[in-house]
Amino acid sequence: MRILILADCHGRPELITNALNHASHCKGEDVLVFAGDIVDIGYHAEECLNILEDNSAELLWGNHDF
Repeated sequence: MRILILADCHGRPELITNALNHASHCKGEDVLVFAGDIVDIGYHAEECLNILEDNSAELLWGNHDF
């Protein structure tokens, strides 16, 4: 099983899309996990969440997400 783990985008969706684009050059992952900190510095947390949900990510809470 292949697992792609991402974390700490802090409201910057381009970080998620860049990582997903880079990972797509591999054979693909079976599971996508986002290990917290969707919000904080950037202003596009909702867009980040939409990208993760569209990719069926398993979401974990980070210390900035409370």
